[in-house]
Amino acid sequence: MLIPESDLAVNRGGDVFSMLESMDYLTEDESTYDATMVPIVENSRIGANVVALEDIMEFCESNGIEDMGYAVSQICEASNVEPSTLAFSVQETSVIADDDMAQLVSDVMSEGCNVLAVPPSPYDPLNEMAGMAVEACMNGDDSLLEAYANFDFYEFLDEATINNDKAGVLNNLQNYITQYDSTGDKTLLKRIRTILGHYAGGRYAHVDPTKIVDEKGNIKGAVKNAIMSTADIKADRASRKTRRMSRRLNGAQKSEDIANGVADTPAAPATPAAGDAKTDTAGVTPEKIDEVVKDAEKKNPNFIARAIANLNRWAVKLKRNRTKPGVDHGIIDKIVAKIASAVAYLTKKLGAEKYRHQMNAANA
Repeated sequence: MLIPESDLAVNRGGDVFSMLESMDYLTEDESTYDATMVPIVENSRIGANVVALEDIMEFCESNGIEDMGYAVSQICEASNVEPSTLAFSVQETSVIADDDMAQLVSDVMSEGCNVLAVPPSPYDPLNEMAGMAVEACMNGDDSLLEAYANFDFYEFLDEATINNDKAGVLNNLQNYITQYDSTGDKTLLKRIRTILGHYAGGRYAHVDPTKIVDEKGNIKGAVKNAIMSTADIKADRASRKTRRMSRRLNGAQKSEDIANGVADTPAAPATPAAGDAKTDTAGVTPEKIDEVVKDAEKKNPNFIARAIANLNRWAVKLKRNRTKPGVDHGIIDKIVAKIASAVAYLTKKLGAEKYRHQMNAANA
């Protein structure tokens, strides 16, 4: 296999090495990962001092320690903490994605130690999209859950559109086409085709975006008419508008069902970055969807584990509130079953990616 010089890390890293040469370096003693640097957090709710297994493993690797028990004793001694008061935490995604970490957790638990799972961040766009998919299921629409499981994240784009009225859709479409014409960015092309596919009934979804604008770069009248005259889209807009009167799809408020106790801790609204356009949803912006799509395209087991963990989080919330007064547990059971099917599908996908990565590593 011929490897072009342009692909070599040495060639690409020239500027990086120059930058490193301009930096001062810490001495070996100054860069040592000392036991006092491993954080231990007091948790009064569970009555224990919590240390992350990931931090312990990093401490072991940095210091060439193979005996985890010895490492824990060193960490406790350095922080003046009694080992019997310790509990361990682990990222949920680490357990799902990393077989070695899952085995370590199993070993630690078999020793009678308390291990606490750390859920994904509520600000993760995947958590917000999982919440949107669950709410759609509550309203009888499984399409977003299917899209989530298949990583068709641009299906969530319409819910993150700045305006859902006709003028807003056309304005967004015009902006995307103008940007695409000047940059050729494929993510913009996907946005354009998603909007055309949804609002124009698929009529222009696969047409070259430069072909639906005039010589001045403005959207042609025929396209505008196709979008504005689609009766099904009008009905869909009306339905969304009605639903949104009582909640925001992915913000601090969830659907009426969730607000009434189906899920006790709704997703936290993400804080928009400075300069981001204001949206009528709290966190899932087109830019965030682009980032998620790019992460998904890397086919990294960690991303799939992240998708599973965020979706599973909603199943746990639903099951936790299943027996609360006034909650229709039959509906909850059906939605949990749908989530379980999606998680099972993603788990198979994760297994395939783990195997592929192992084969790539073995053949490297």
